[in-house]
This record gives sequence, C-alpha cells and structure tokens, in this order.
Amino acid sequence: MCEARNLNGPVFDLVTTMSKFLYLGMALPDVIARVSAAPARSVRMDGEIGTLRPAACADVTLLRLRAGPKELSDASDIERETVVVEQYLEPAGVVRGGLPVFFQGEHA
Repeated sequence: MCEARNLNGPVFDLVTTMSKFLYLGMALPDVIARVSAAPARSVRMDGEIGTLRPAACADVTLLRLRAGPKELSDASDIERETVVVEQYLEPAGVVRGGLPVFFQGEHA
C-alpha cells in the first residue's frame, strides 16, 4: 500500500521521479532507459515495449526538459527534504498505438 501513503505527494508521478534522478546526477539518456528499456527487459518484453524501434508498440510519452527553478521533495516518511532544481522534465504529449492522444504547450 505504498501508493496510498503518497496520494498527496511527494511521489506524484513517474516524470517527477525522473526529474529527481536528473537532480541526483543521472544522465538524461540513462534516466529514460531506466523507465523504458530496463522495465521492458524485466518483464521479457524488450523489443516490443520500451523502445522506439520500427514495429514496436508505439506508446510514447513526449517529455520536455525545462530550466528551473522547481521544488522537488523526497519520499521519506521520517524527514522530508525539499530541493530546488535547475532543470526538470514535464509531459509534453502522448502517442498511443501510433496515434497522437494529447499534446500540451508550445506544440499543441
């Protein structure tokens, strides 16, 4: 029931968690691989999901790298720390089954 404790944050969504990994020093390509290709491998679906190769499932979240500042909080139950980051990710669009579903902001 971990998610029940985080209904009101600070674990809001995967994109926020990805931004936290950027803050911790992980390179953007590594962050993306760890939320796409690595989980696909763990469920033995690499090549089908978690990739942009031709003939793979075309479910894609488009992300925009933004310049900060933005506050991010950790998920500790004991003592929460909030940091101000200088760059973060935000959702910019969704493609499901190869079809655009949602686009936000400048390119909507």
